[in-house]
Amino acid sequence: MTPQRYVLKYLTHPVYLTFLLFLFDLISIEETLKFQSLHLHLESNRKSHHTDEFDQKYLIVRRGSSFILGLTFHRKVIKEIDDVVLQFSVGDKPQESKGTLIRLKLFEDLRPRALNKVKRNKWIVKCLSVEGETIQVEVTPAANSSIGNYMIFVETKNADEKDDEVERYLHKESFILLFNPWCKDDTVYMENEKLLDEYILNETGRIWVGSSKFFRGRPWNFGQFQEPCLDVALLLLDKGGLSTAAKRDPVTVIRCLTALTNSNDDDGLIEGMWAADYPKPSTRPSEWSGSTAIISQYVETLQSVRYGQCWVFSGLMTTLLRALGIPTRSVTNFQSAHDSNASITIDTHFDENMEPLDFLNDSIWNFHVWNESWLRRPDLPSGYDGWQAHDATPQESSDGLMRCGPCPVKAIKEGDVFINYDAPFIFSEVNGDKVFWMVDSKTEEMKAVQVDKSAVGKFISTKAVGSVEREDITHLYKYKEGSQEERHVVAKACRNTCSEHEEIYGEVEDVSFEVVELKKAIFGNSFTIGLKIHSKSNLRTVETSFAVMTCFYTGVNDKRIFSQKNTVTAHPNKDTMVKLTLNPEDYESKINTDGAMSIFIVAEIKETGQIFVDEHSIVVEKPTLILKCPDSIKHGDTFDLTIQFTNPLKVEMKNIIYHIEGSGVRKAFEIREEGSLQPGAETTKVVEIYAYKYGSREIIVTLSSDNLDDINGSVPIRVKYST
Repeated sequence: MTPQRYVLKYLTHPVYLTFLLFLFDLISIEETLKFQSLHLHLESNRKSHHTDEFDQKYLIVRRGSSFILGLTFHRKVIKEIDDVVLQFSVGDKPQESKGTLIRLKLFEDLRPRALNKVKRNKWIVKCLSVEGETIQVEVTPAANSSIGNYMIFVETKNADEKDDEVERYLHKESFILLFNPWCKDDTVYMENEKLLDEYILNETGRIWVGSSKFFRGRPWNFGQFQEPCLDVALLLLDKGGLSTAAKRDPVTVIRCLTALTNSNDDDGLIEGMWAADYPKPSTRPSEWSGSTAIISQYVETLQSVRYGQCWVFSGLMTTLLRALGIPTRSVTNFQSAHDSNASITIDTHFDENMEPLDFLNDSIWNFHVWNESWLRRPDLPSGYDGWQAHDATPQESSDGLMRCGPCPVKAIKEGDVFINYDAPFIFSEVNGDKVFWMVDSKTEEMKAVQVDKSAVGKFISTKAVGSVEREDITHLYKYKEGSQEERHVVAKACRNTCSEHEEIYGEVEDVSFEVVELKKAIFGNSFTIGLKIHSKSNLRTVETSFAVMTCFYTGVNDKRIFSQKNTVTAHPNKDTMVKLTLNPEDYESKINTDGAMSIFIVAEIKETGQIFVDEHSIVVEKPTLILKCPDSIKHGDTFDLTIQFTNPLKVEMKNIIYHIEGSGVRKAFEIREEGSLQPGAETTKVVEIYAYKYGSREIIVTLSSDNLDDINGSVPIRVKYST
């Protein structure tokens, strides 16, 4: 064998090659490991964390659940020699002591420990593999971590070189950490998958509006996964001055957002207004079809959007909290009281001439919409976990700001009005007694003439899980009306407030009264209200007075449009009916666009002085829009949406606008009707729609005009994968 061939054989021997590689590693590790790139595994991480529906393209994960990261360096990683630290920070002044700066050592199990660290409520990192220059790690944030935008740093150092300086790298991309209702250790944990599909993942729903006599589900596009809903939710928490450490607590997050969603104290998301006419430029509350158009406008202007009312505030809160990962739903209370002096009674006044004195009254809203969120309450005594009621509609101040809740629904039902937050106000909304007072116009002396123990808190409603039907949840807020348990709860609540109304309950009289709707109120038609009078013993002479006023759905009267007085004889053990009929010409040109009227009814028995009083709300039923589109389409295809509408009024409709919105199908936009629409005339509009997300979607359209608004329609559509 020639010397050349002998040397070549020796140099290519496997043992020698291994030795050379070892020498190469020893030489190369003299240089500190340099970070080159970070693989966020966006698709798999987002899918496993139920965040893949977000329009944002960056990493969004949930606390308490693990996610995978891939780190690549400039040379091979040697676990025994290289120190690698992952660092995550959130907020302006991150601190390890506050849990807002997290340092995770990748190979800590190979290093001598100077300190035994407590693992409870700590972030955890697990090294899955080390292959050449790449490390795959699994990171699990603590289940009580602060939500928000986390920066990512990578630190490297030679473990054997005491004097080696740490090299620190800031990754160009951050990630968002959210609450995690899928994690048992998170305080927002919700066990039932169907409930999670509804209260976290569902982007459309129904908000119930109308009156206790006629209610309907108003379609609403929550759109919590659409940009920029999540960004605005986090922005509002910063705007509200919530500290980074406080953002780990859903109670403080909810309380902050109930104040920041309205604009009363802090130029929040949307300004509330309850009026017949709205200044321009602005959007009337009834013109909104969902949350995303409002949130997008806020981002563009950074000024409070004009205008909203209770269902708008509630729809926005559902959007913001679902985006943050807190299970939330919109809840409607029909005949909802507004107790302005914390007496837990709802007081209505009239003079000796049977004329209402509105300026003295508490109000009862035809309906009021607030929210519930599902969470544990470790800040309260045991027994108050579950649904928590809260309200962003500005009504009364709470700790100096216009906000309400969160308060356990269980506390409301049991009359535990001492429980945080704002239990007395919410209790009076659903279970206060309505007291009617006659006021002497000369002396201003007041006499309680009647107490209605079942006037408020009717048909408390939310959208049913998995359908567009109504679910009645009144039983969660109160015991059966008039039951022994319900009266006990009211008495207990009164003992814990300033109320002293126990002396106003009088004896039962011998004539009974009942207000009935004899003919349904539909726009364009006449309708009839009846007062049924029944004398239980003797012949009675009854004087009745009807005063019909236009009003807002908040129960605040606007202007009187009709009056009627009658004197009738009620025969013993027989029903006597007094009727009031309103024709279209009596109300159509006078009523506000939301179609609400209040009928104040007073009856007096001349022989005994017995007085009956009732304030009856009427919401005139409106027509619906007819929407048509294909049952299903392929992703990326355009399709036509057809909108049909017929004018139900006896007058022409002017300035008709269609407001169109739908998650995953098209950003919110509007189109206008050319010219006015004559009485009884039909119009058809065809709009081109493009679907940019897969799955089951819903398109929502709301019509507004100068004469009539809040006319809604919706249509489902299935967007299929392209083949």
